[in-house]
Amino acid sequence: MSDTINIEDVRGKVDFAVITIRPDEYKAVLERVPNLKIVTHGRWLYQYGTVETVDRKPVNIAIARTPGQGHGPAQQVANNMLFDLTPKWVVLAGIAGAFPNDDFSLGDVVLASRIVDFAVQAAIDGGTTEYATGGGPVHRDVQNLLAMIPSQESTLGDWNTAGLNKPSLTIPESDADDRIYGEDNHRAEILKSIRRHFVTCRSPRFHDACLATSNTLVKDATLVAQFKQVARHVEVVEMEAGGVFLACHDHQIPLLCVRGISDVVGFKRGADWTDFACNTAAAFFVAAVERLPLAVWGPTLEPRESFEPKEPATVTPPPPEPLGLTDLRAEMLRISEWLLRYELNDEERIHLGVEDDLRRLDSDQNVSLLLGRPGSGKTCLLARVGNKFIESGYAVLAIKADLFPHDKSLDEWASDELGSDWNFHDLVQTVSAREPVVVLVDQLDALANTVDLTSSRLNELLAFIARCSRVPNVHVISSCRNFDFSYDPRFRRMNPRTFSLDLPSWDEASQLLRDSGIDADQIQPKLKELLRTPQHLSMFLRLKSVAGSRAFETYTEMLGEFWNGVVTTKDEMEFINQLTEKLIDTESIWAPLAVVEGDEAIVTKLCSDGLLERENNQLRFAHQTIQEYAVARLFAEANASLSKFVLKHKDTIFKRPTIWAVLTYLRDNAKGKYASEVDAILKDQPRPHVKFLLVDFICRQPDPTEHEIAIIGKWLGADELRLRILSAINDNPAWFAALKHSHFPSIMSNPETEQWPLLSVLINAWHFDWDGVFTLVKEHWTKHREFDGMTLRIMERCAKWTPEVLSLIERVATRVKHNHGRSYQVESIVGVMSVEAPEDAARLAARVVSTGFKEMPDSKSRYDSPLEPREGWYDLEEIAKAAPAVFLNEITPWLVATAQEYHNGYGGSALAHYVGSCWSLDARDHPRESSILTAVQTCVDLVSKANPEEFTSLFRRHWQSENAVVHRLFIDGLMNVVGPCTEDVFEYLMSDDRRFTVGQHGDTQESQSAKLINQLVPHLNERQRAQLIEKIQGWSKYKSEVEPCESQLEWDRESRLHLLDAIPPEFRSESLSEFIESEKTALPNWDRELMRGHSGFVKTIPPMDQAEMETAAEEQLLDAFSKQKSDRSRWSEVEGGFEEHGGGEAAADELSKLAESNPSRAADVIRLLVSRGLTTNICRALRGFSASEDRALVLALIREISAACDESEEFRSAASDVLRSHCDDDGLPEEINALLESWLAKPWDTTRSVLVDDNKREWKPENSFLWASGGSFVLDTDNSYYTLIALTQSLLNKNSPQGDRWITLLSAHLDEDVSYKTWRIFCRSLTYVRASYCSPDLGKALIAKLFAKFPRLASETFGCRLIAMLARFLDPEFLTVNFEGLTKSNDEFDQQAAGELITLCALLDETSEWGGPLLDSHLSQVAGPLPAFLVGVAHAAANLWGDLNKPKDCARIVAQVVGFGNSDATDAIRRLFWNEVALPADEQTSIILQKLTENIETVSGGLAEDVLGQLTDILPHLRPEILAFAQRLVETRFDELRRREFNAYEVGPYLVEIAMTLQRFDDTRSAGLDLFETLLSAGLDEANKALKDVDAVDEVSEKNSRLPRRRRRQRRRENSEE
Repeated sequence: MSDTINIEDVRGKVDFAVITIRPDEYKAVLERVPNLKIVTHGRWLYQYGTVETVDRKPVNIAIARTPGQGHGPAQQVANNMLFDLTPKWVVLAGIAGAFPNDDFSLGDVVLASRIVDFAVQAAIDGGTTEYATGGGPVHRDVQNLLAMIPSQESTLGDWNTAGLNKPSLTIPESDADDRIYGEDNHRAEILKSIRRHFVTCRSPRFHDACLATSNTLVKDATLVAQFKQVARHVEVVEMEAGGVFLACHDHQIPLLCVRGISDVVGFKRGADWTDFACNTAAAFFVAAVERLPLAVWGPTLEPRESFEPKEPATVTPPPPEPLGLTDLRAEMLRISEWLLRYELNDEERIHLGVEDDLRRLDSDQNVSLLLGRPGSGKTCLLARVGNKFIESGYAVLAIKADLFPHDKSLDEWASDELGSDWNFHDLVQTVSAREPVVVLVDQLDALANTVDLTSSRLNELLAFIARCSRVPNVHVISSCRNFDFSYDPRFRRMNPRTFSLDLPSWDEASQLLRDSGIDADQIQPKLKELLRTPQHLSMFLRLKSVAGSRAFETYTEMLGEFWNGVVTTKDEMEFINQLTEKLIDTESIWAPLAVVEGDEAIVTKLCSDGLLERENNQLRFAHQTIQEYAVARLFAEANASLSKFVLKHKDTIFKRPTIWAVLTYLRDNAKGKYASEVDAILKDQPRPHVKFLLVDFICRQPDPTEHEIAIIGKWLGADELRLRILSAINDNPAWFAALKHSHFPSIMSNPETEQWPLLSVLINAWHFDWDGVFTLVKEHWTKHREFDGMTLRIMERCAKWTPEVLSLIERVATRVKHNHGRSYQVESIVGVMSVEAPEDAARLAARVVSTGFKEMPDSKSRYDSPLEPREGWYDLEEIAKAAPAVFLNEITPWLVATAQEYHNGYGGSALAHYVGSCWSLDARDHPRESSILTAVQTCVDLVSKANPEEFTSLFRRHWQSENAVVHRLFIDGLMNVVGPCTEDVFEYLMSDDRRFTVGQHGDTQESQSAKLINQLVPHLNERQRAQLIEKIQGWSKYKSEVEPCESQLEWDRESRLHLLDAIPPEFRSESLSEFIESEKTALPNWDRELMRGHSGFVKTIPPMDQAEMETAAEEQLLDAFSKQKSDRSRWSEVEGGFEEHGGGEAAADELSKLAESNPSRAADVIRLLVSRGLTTNICRALRGFSASEDRALVLALIREISAACDESEEFRSAASDVLRSHCDDDGLPEEINALLESWLAKPWDTTRSVLVDDNKREWKPENSFLWASGGSFVLDTDNSYYTLIALTQSLLNKNSPQGDRWITLLSAHLDEDVSYKTWRIFCRSLTYVRASYCSPDLGKALIAKLFAKFPRLASETFGCRLIAMLARFLDPEFLTVNFEGLTKSNDEFDQQAAGELITLCALLDETSEWGGPLLDSHLSQVAGPLPAFLVGVAHAAANLWGDLNKPKDCARIVAQVVGFGNSDATDAIRRLFWNEVALPADEQTSIILQKLTENIETVSGGLAEDVLGQLTDILPHLRPEILAFAQRLVETRFDELRRREFNAYEVGPYLVEIAMTLQRFDDTRSAGLDLFETLLSAGLDEANKALKDVDAVDEVSEKNSRLPRRRRRQRRRENSEE
């Protein structure tokens, strides 16, 4: 029998297609499959054989090897096998690396339960890497096999021993072993795993796990950590599964990954483990095929008779040889000629930079989209790029989408073109298996613009591009509209590179004009911009001979000129109209010549004149824009009815550009028909989007007709159209004039009508009809306080500050202040006004500030004072500075009255001074800022310096005020006027004794009064100075009726001394100077520093630092540790805070530092302290020994001092923590363990707590117990915690872990009085009870005792997680009892914990037998479960969907939860939409969508965003379900979306994407448009933008005038200097 077999004889008969990578993997499989034959004449060479199953059924196996490592080669071979063999299953057999794991290790076999693809990655700032993971769950048949196969271990028999010799491995003694590498925690995990798996010699085992795949050989432990951060459940890593998964996923073929573990990442093993792992993988696979019943592989693997090829009775001719690579490339080139011939020569071409970018292919992004407007030169550019690729040796397939026949599928068209059963995808895939292929798709944008009712062609081409993008060695470059890329998620799912085809500069375009003999300098600006578009430039050059140098303003004018010069006869016109009608009917760009009646001479002429193109008996217009022009003329000059066309295409928006173009042509060239067509359209009751189009078109016109004005005037009364109309007529003088008298008044006078759409219309009308706008605002809006905000916004832009305008603004602004309090709009308009009318602005600002709020608080304390508002007027100071005198004169009366009302204070019984205080005026570390007082202070300073007399006159009117705040504000101004207004200042100071104590402290020291005296004295005459000195010497700061005590008399003398000392020395008499000096001597504390509030850090100065301790004598040490910390009264103030002298605690902290650097000396000091009984702070000193490398010293020291110190639980805690840090791979010595046990047995203060426990927990349904972030937390325990931890680590880290001793010890301790908070945190360590070195019965008993003692633990995060971790280990009876206790409680925490835990048990394979019915019983209760329970169920199901890879079960549970209609529970499923792998378009997703739709009122804005984001990735699948969800969502939340609530800015774009995509499919076209029109009615910006993008109308309008730059307050200089 021959050793070879033809591919045709095995195609369709292969059960398993096995892919291997390495030679040893390949050999290991081949050795276990008998009677192999080589399969020839396929795309690849295969080995083929048959094995017999346990139930005597034949199974056919084909084996192949990839040409190299990585996703690309693996996907190529997988595609070849799928094409050649059509197998039932694909198997990827070979080796892989594992992460440290308790379940498997070197030599074991792992079966992939899920594949996470890390091949797509991006380097981001900071040197880190970000992954866009792919992959997904394995095929359903593989899932079923993996769920069943653990029960078949005995059936598989000796698969793991027969012919396998397991290599030996020496267990490392510690993680310092050279074979272990990585970070410390990873090294520890490695050591733990190796010890676990190799402490005894065992045979290889098999296990399922999540597999990570990438194009990187993972040997780096750091990379493992990165993978784990992205997908925490991955346990195995390799390099090929991602490519094979993509190929199998496309064909829905089961993929079984069988990987022998040859490496543990972070451990350097022997080379012989590679060969062993190859053989264990192969042995397991073949044993599974031979020994498992065929039925367990699922319905995809049907039993069949074995195939034994028979020798032919007669000689038959061999099958025809397949096309060779040369023939295939020739076919591709032949098809590509349609596009490649459009390349321009160098003389006609403008070089574009994007050409070079397109030719640089990217292996990570193999789809490139060329974005550009019609006529920008995309076709010519793609033709050039294609030819350049061919010159470089690439195989190129170029497809012109406009040639795609309307009546055929893509495969049918390909078959016609290729003359065989091949299609374009097969051609690309076949060639790409041998060499790189570039696929060019041109005119996709033209097709998208043309198709409407027959959009399947566009959908098929997009599917073709997507399929090609998944084939290795293939790069796709396609033209595309910006619109489609923005609104069709199918483009973005290809992860494309995008390149915008920018128009050439005028210099580049003008050079072509000069080369054609045209003086480019004479061309008008409008035409210059027009000619930058290559198609326009080409048409202009074509018209040169007939139009000369005519200055066209639009491209339509060019087309008209060109048309009139080419189509000159009636027959030609009729022929063109026939062709146009045919193209419209078939939504095509090409039409067969046979379907158009006409003379050959006409065709020849029109083609030679450049109007048409002919190819293979097909006709088309020479350019897409010419076809659009022909359509417009057809409706204008023939009998074609635009209204009927609109009616036919009413259920789609993609014909709007055609309608717009026809309306434009009709209005310009056939006004009568234009009016009749518009009326006919309106008579048919058009859909909203058609009305919107008419609104946009009519309101765009600069010269509206009476007919158009009547239509728009009528529609202004419709709520759904008013906003669009007002937006469309914005900045249009003709429309403003037409409507300002007839329609605007009725709108502006009705408070029930939304007014904000008029804002922009009125603002932009200021520059062409100022009087009209002002009249409308004055006569209509100012009469209604509801419109005050809009009135101010309008008036802010008026730019004329006439008295009438100012009066209007003041009336509205003060009304707003009175009714609503502070208004940013008022402040804004005053700020703008101050630039051009500073005095009016300052006056208005003062009047607004002084206007009271009608809801002023009843309290008149300074906390509620208008002078110190909690929010200030940001630029009030700058406004006031622009006209300070005006502002100060206007504000002062109110200021004085307000200070008296709110800052009056209490005068006290003894001191005679002005009362009243103000935080903003005080010199404080953190003063409270007041924009009002800052503005007043600035104006006081400016006015007093610029106009002293005016300032003095103003203050004189108010200086009789009894309020200290008034005097403090204005006295600074008096200092500025002491020269010109000496008499007035002197009079002020002398006329009231209280004016000697004006200042922050109401006294003379550092007072403003003293400063005023200092400034005034030089300007006084002799008489006045004498009077002032006499006044001071006889002055007392106490009230006249008070009889001062001795201390008061001394303080009075000090105050007079402050005032006298303020007199400049040069103006003091000799006797006065002597008096002052004698007083200073007699009053030594006269200038003591004032005590005032201060804040900052407190720095503790230790009595001895660590350096001094190195050499200090014993007595010095004892003295330092005996000192007491200084009390607060002895703190020293320093910059930034205070200093205090520390005592024994500070010395102990320094000793702790010494323990790190010199542990021997520190130990000696501690022994000294203990020997002298100074043990109080030993616990603080011990901390430094944690970092010591002298383990023996530390253990000996603690053992030595324990007896003297262990009555202190702080000592036991600190010492335990130090001992914990010195646990090695064999724990701690036995004597230390005994010491720790003795400590644990001592009494502990179980009430100790770091936090104040008010027993109030706020339930937050968005937080899960089991899946909450494992971030930082406060270690709120008693002091026994570290002793428990030290014992745990010591006993369990031993080479022979003492698990039972540990559990017994804990159980005994739990019988005592212990801290709940401590055991709550200690739950994290109790998961070790399930370890193999612990007795299961003892472990279960300990957990039962713990939860019996502390029942509330089950609803705490740590306790809940402990139960979850041990769910497989604990007895069902214990779990159900605890769950029952939780469910009977009405506490939300208990209920949620029960929901999460019961759902977990319902989904775990080991507990589902009882957990599933338990969950069903709760969910099926007649009254329904409590909301918090549902929240818990939702959290668990959403998270376990991916964690346990159980989408079907989780989907059922999620659907049940949503069905209860509870908002919190529904919102808790959000985690489901955050998975790293997108939701599949399957039955499970469909069920969830249906339930969400039925309970749409429970869907929050955040959840809606998450769901819609996933749905855009699923489209076009599940269209009915997605449509129903979106419709109900918009229907329910319409008003909120209209108000820009309900997360509208995130939800809106997704809804628009969905609506636009649905319109591309026959079954959802009309409903998709309904959805889109609803979004338009809601006024969503994204919907309006999409409509404009569809219309592709370039609106050019003058830019709005810019606002004057507002004055901005600068930070006060004195504050910045401070």
